[in-house]
Parts: sequence; structure tokens; C-alpha cells
Amino acid sequence: MSKKGGISDTQEIRRPKVPDPHTNGKSGAPHTAIRRATMTGGSTQKGKTMPTRRPPTAGNAKSAKTKPEHQKKNRQKASKSDVFKRILIALICLLGAVFTMYSANVLTAANRFVQAVMHDDADLNESARDENVRNILLIGNSESDTTGYNTPASVVILSISSRNQSVTLTPILLDSYVSIPGHKTDRLSEAFAAGGAELLMRTITSSFGIFVDSYFSYSASALEKTVDLLGGLNVDVSEAERNHVNQRLIDAQANNDILNSAGAQNLNGKQILAYSRYQNSGSTPFAQAERQKKIIQALISKLKQMSLGCFSDIRDSAFPEIQTNLSVGSMYMLSLKLPYYMLRYRSQTMLLPADGTWSEQTTPEGKHVLAVDFDANTQIFRDTVTMPLK
Repeated sequence: MSKKGGISDTQEIRRPKVPDPHTNGKSGAPHTAIRRATMTGGSTQKGKTMPTRRPPTAGNAKSAKTKPEHQKKNRQKASKSDVFKRILIALICLLGAVFTMYSANVLTAANRFVQAVMHDDADLNESARDENVRNILLIGNSESDTTGYNTPASVVILSISSRNQSVTLTPILLDSYVSIPGHKTDRLSEAFAAGGAELLMRTITSSFGIFVDSYFSYSASALEKTVDLLGGLNVDVSEAERNHVNQRLIDAQANNDILNSAGAQNLNGKQILAYSRYQNSGSTPFAQAERQKKIIQALISKLKQMSLGCFSDIRDSAFPEIQTNLSVGSMYMLSLKLPYYMLRYRSQTMLLPADGTWSEQTTPEGKHVLAVDFDANTQIFRDTVTMPLK
């Protein structure tokens, strides 16, 4: 203690463990009153105001309000992202299922075809090959099977060109007088009769300069079944053609299928076969080829509208009567591109030999044939499948 009764400078100040009560009867230590005054904005001394302390959350009022809103926006963004991911996954699964079904149907269909094996001596003129053009030979047989080498009813080249994005159908006249490799000069039809599709492809490549290394050979029965399953083909029939069709149907004892009038008709399988075989001795050699073009165009138009069920029926009934030298893998890869070709590529038709490039002649054996300017036809064909369409 100092002389004045105060605490010495060196004495340690200790807070009593139990504060003494005030003499005025009020409980609580003096510092409690100061703290209460500070919290309530009161004063401990008259005329003086103690500073007011804000509540702990008062300074964070803005962040307290905005934080839940920010979290809500984040939750909304996350929710939208989750919905998008679910939709994307569902779409991928759907496309995968469709692709799987499509692949299964195509592979099943490819295995339905009769597979032909090319012989090692089936040499082709590789110099005529164009990497941007795929030529496939379509051979229509006059008989109901593909085992024998008979005179074909039709020969058509299907050309798929990436140069001008076109699909070209080119019937070739069977009376064209050609040099058959390993055989004598004769009609084009005799090449198939002598050596089947292989020899026919070699003859076309060597004579017309059109590289062909794959083919589909279908029977008359396969065509008839396909047309019936498609619901018939829409063809414009002349009076002379109607009379010929009816005569053939009567000879085949198919009287219920005779045509009652000429004009636009929906022909069934039997009627289409009779129509395609009509040959008028007074008409030009192009008449039958023109009918073949009309049939193919009508067939393609119906195939574009074909349902999956119809495809399955055609696959099961007609494909076993179609022969090809394409492998299953090649047919599958071609089928993947086919929808794109049908939607994006333009279609056109032409005829070989072209008008003005042939003349009628008689062979020493007395056969009526077409003498062909092959160089001119080669150039016309290449211009058609490679030049832009007008």
C-alpha cells in the first residue's frame, strides 16, 4: 500500500474469486453493469455514452441473404446439367439400340444371299478402275434359279460416284456385239451363257472400259416375290404392252392377273415379269431397255418407302434366290452407306450403247446384232458418272 492508501506499483492485481456484493443491495459486479450498458447503449456515468457494439451478425446481413440465393442458383445449374446428362445418355442408348437392330438385320440379310466365289483366273482390266466410282452389275435371270448360265433377261450397271454424288443406273443392250475373252465375238448375252457373271463382268470391262468387279444375280422368282411384297409397282402401260402382258399371263394360266386397260397401272409380280419381257419386232432395240429402266426406277421408289417388316419379308423369301460375289463384310459396309446415298445422292439413268454410237448389222451366222463404237460409249459413261449433274 502507498502512503495515500492506494495500491503499490509493484503489487499484482488479482480479481477476487467471489465478488463482494454492493452495499446498495444490487447484485452483480461493476463490470457486469458496464457490459450491460455497452450492449444496451446505456451509460455508466452521467453525461457520457458508452459505445454501442453491434450484434455479431449485423455486419454480415448482406452475405447472409445472398449466400442462400447463390447456393440456390448453383443447385439449379447442377440440376439442369444432370437433366442434360440423362437426356444425352438416353439418346446415346437409343441410337445404340437402333444401330444394333439395324446391324443385326443387315448381317442376317447378307447371310441370306447365295455366296459365289470368284475364280483365280477372273482377271479384270485394273487400268479401267476409278477409286471414286463403284460399279455393281445387276443381272436379271430369265429363269427361276441362278444355278444355270442362261441368257439373262437384263443387265444393268449400278454406279455410285463420289465425284458428283450421283447414283446412275445404266442398262446395257444384250444384242451388243462384243469380243468375249477366251471366246469368239458374239452378243453380250452369250458371255453370261458361256461363263456366268464372271465372264460377263470381264467382257463389259474389256469392251466398254467400265471396271466392274461385283455383282448381284437375281432370279425371276426373286423379282416377282419382291414386287408383290412391296405392294406392286406403278408403271405406265401402252395398249400394245397391255396386250402382250395379257397374252403371257394367259399362257401362264394367270387369267386373274390380266390388265383391263392401258395407262398408269399398279402391276404385281407376274405382270411385271410379263411386262419386262415384251419385245416388239417393229420397235428399236432400246424399247426393252427403256422398260427395264422404268421397272428399276419404280422399284427404287418403293424401296425408299419400305418398312422394316417388309424388308424382313423380302429378306426371308427373295434373298435366298439372289447370288453375289460380295462378302458379308463388304455388304455390311455398303449397307451403312446406303441410307446416305439414298438421301444425299442424286439419281440418273443412261443407256449403253448411247444413241448415235451403234448400228444394226448381221453376223455371218445370220444373227442380228448392234455394232458399237466402244470408245465413244466409254467417254459418254465416264462423263455421265463423273461430271456434275445439271
